[in-house]
Amino acid sequence: MRMLSLCLLAATFLTGCSNEPEYSDEQRACIAKQYPHYDAKDMKQCVAVCESCMDGNMVTCSTSCDLKGAH
Repeated sequence: MRMLSLCLLAATFLTGCSNEPEYSDEQRACIAKQYPHYDAKDMKQCVAVCESCMDGNMVTCSTSCDLKGAH
């Protein structure tokens, strides 16, 4: 029983650790229109997409992109 609980806990944890952000269909279309080959790790692209497609501002978008690992 303990082993089953540990396996379920590990499976739940691993499924929650996705590097891909969740985007709506509209956001995906906006991103594709701006950058056909979007690289979320590129700070300039990440901030531009955040500002135009997610209605963010420079401060929140820079922080968000930094937390996502953009450089």
